[in-house]
Amino acid sequence: MKTPHPPKVWMSWYSEHLAGRDFPDFSLTVIRALDIAIENPWRIHDSRDPHPEQVWYTPARYLARQLVIQDRTLLKKRELLADKVSKSLADLNIFKRGGKKNLLPSTSLKAFTNVKFD
Repeated sequence: MKTPHPPKVWMSWYSEHLAGRDFPDFSLTVIRALDIAIENPWRIHDSRDPHPEQVWYTPARYLARQLVIQDRTLLKKRELLADKVSKSLADLNIFKRGGKKNLLPSTSLKAFTNVKFD
């Protein structure tokens, strides 16, 4: 069943009018989690993926899926996909361990191991 309002609207209403009375701490936690999911969808782990070994694996996989949706030929061009993902990660301020250098495309390929983009 679909709601006529975006999730943030109905969760806000729920938090203020129902759960807010009895569970204020829980309501705030839900609203914060929902804000992260709406504003930063690349931070949400996809249940189809293996456990991320690095923090940046989840955003890399999300961005790769978005790029594959736009251009299906990237499924066969993994190096090009990895290059585009590395650039996109830099745009989101996700860098190597030192926090200054961009991830190399060959490093980005590690995030795609055992991941299906279909």
